[in-house]
This record gives sequence, C-alpha cells and structure tokens, in this order.
Amino acid sequence: MKQGPVQRQVTPDLVRQALGCTPADIGHDERVRIAFAVFDGIGDAGEQIFLDWAAARSKADTAEDRAVWKSARKPGKVRVGTLFGIAKDRGFKFPDGGAATTAPAPSPAEAERMADLKRRQREA
Repeated sequence: MKQGPVQRQVTPDLVRQALGCTPADIGHDERVRIAFAVFDGIGDAGEQIFLDWAAARSKADTAEDRAVWKSARKPGKVRVGTLFGIAKDRGFKFPDGGAATTAPAPSPAEAERMADLKRRQREA
C-alpha cells in the first residue's frame, strides 16, 4: 500500500535547521522566496529567524531584509515546502521521530556542490 508524504509539524527549530543548510549568500530572488516560505510555515514567529539568517550574508543589508520580510507577510504562492526543498538540495534531512536535532551544516562549497548535483539530476 502506497503512503502519501509524511506530514510534519513545522516548528521554529525545524525552520532554523533548514536555514542552517542554506547559505544566506544566495541571490535576492531566492532570499525573497525563502522569506515567503518561512512566513507560510511559522508566520510572524519566523521574522527574527529569517532576519538572523539573512544577516549572515557577506553584504548584509538590514533595511532590505526587513523590507523583504514585510513583503513576505502578504499572501503568496510560495509555501513552506519551498524552504525544505531548497535546504534538501544542500544536504538538509528531516529529523527522525519528529524531534528537532541540529546537524552540522555542510560547508558552503559542499552545499553548492550538492545543489548543483540536484539541479543536474532534475534536468536529466
């Protein structure tokens, strides 16, 4: 008997873990998608989590990050699954048993290598 996808409770810790596998130095459009995904998953509880993550990029811009978060609070098409998909491309794995655990994040080079591999697999 085939089962559908596992339904997981999206918690701030789970979002933090997914963001930990996602380098903040991604492009602006991807950062916006992530903001929408975080808001979809945990609402306003995600604001500081998103801002802390975005501030880790090499050319952080707090005003821009706050504007991105403000725009993400409006209804959109991006869902929390987008965040987990982006993070999984870079090595994120859901914790077993539902308990949040913090796994070491891959290096930025390793995360990009894994994302590139996933992209090539999807294109094939």
